[in-house]
Amino acid sequence: TATGTIFDEDSVTRSETDPAVGNEQGDKPVVSITATDAVAVEGTANSTLVFTVAQSNPSTLATDIIVTLDLGTVEATDINSVVTYIDAAGNPATTTVAILQTGLALSIPATPDGSTPWSPVFTITATQDAIYEVSEALTMNLALAAGETDATLGNATATGTIFDEDSVTRSET
Repeated sequence: TATGTIFDEDSVTRSETDPAVGNEQGDKPVVSITATDAVAVEGTANSTLVFTVAQSNPSTLATDIIVTLDLGTVEATDINSVVTYIDAAGNPATTTVAILQTGLALSIPATPDGSTPWSPVFTITATQDAIYEVSEALTMNLALAAGETDATLGNATATGTIFDEDSVTRSET
């Protein structure tokens, strides 16, 4: 009879018998947020901003995150107060701008079978108004929840810009 030990190269507690000491490239998941549709134009078919949270690798452990919204130069009346996303079960879900401003706690479920981890995708809709405005920007922010050590934080901020459909100097970048 023999006993073997398998070490994960991301282990923070090393032993002298760990053959992977110094091998830090690792497979520990990295969680990031991106603006997958960073431009919205109010009053048009392109009136939504889309933000995606993604985890780089499957994990046997859930990853607890906090998603927040910073309105920046956007006034609350310039966007729909309801924000849509797809929940971990694949179902449409909603939250509010107010909840996102204080922080929405989510958990990316463990994927011990190696499947692709759940990526929440948030859609914010610009509202049409009769007021001429310059472009306005908001940011979605991502943080690991307090005590979360089973993943690392990659890109923590993504920016979206809302343009007024009446603007003659609008840039799509």
